[in-house]
Amino acid sequence: MTETEQATPGQAPERPLAAEVARFTTMLAETPELSGLVGHRDLADGLWLSTDPNSSAALSCTPTEAGFRLSLEGGDSARWVTLGCRLRPEVLRGGRYLGLLVRGASDGFLSCRPCLRWFWPEGGFQDVFSSEYVISPGGGFERLAYMPIDPASAERNKGAELNLFFQGDRFSVEFRDIEPLLMT
Repeated sequence: MTETEQATPGQAPERPLAAEVARFTTMLAETPELSGLVGHRDLADGLWLSTDPNSSAALSCTPTEAGFRLSLEGGDSARWVTLGCRLRPEVLRGGRYLGLLVRGASDGFLSCRPCLRWFWPEGGFQDVFSSEYVISPGGGFERLAYMPIDPASAERNKGAELNLFFQGDRFSVEFRDIEPLLMT
């Protein structure tokens, strides 16, 4: 069951990740135009693009009619290239999986891997990657990936993030929808 299936008849569904969905929705509608981004750039409160600052990887972001276009050049030189979103840890408690539904269209091959990152009170973090990659050979796509939520980690953490780690040297993709889902 997903967060949208938890409603009682006659009531609107409860959306535990509503704030996170709103951030992505805002980004899709109000993406600032960026060119040659290297390093970290906040797009909205709790939403960012990030590349290894010691690389030649450069992200560009452009608004489109249906969402936003994200392009990468020089990605093979980077230890990471990511689109990230802060999550409210309390929302994840009681969930079995954190899902990510992604809709878009790529000009060529696209590969990225969603990751749930837990931050620990004593410092450090732990990454929990989806076993599924979001992959498009080119053209339109709709993909659902998910990460298990460990109940002990959900109770113990002091913060959480959802990251999309991109692979490859270059890509160009138009994101039309990015929706985090809490699966119970």
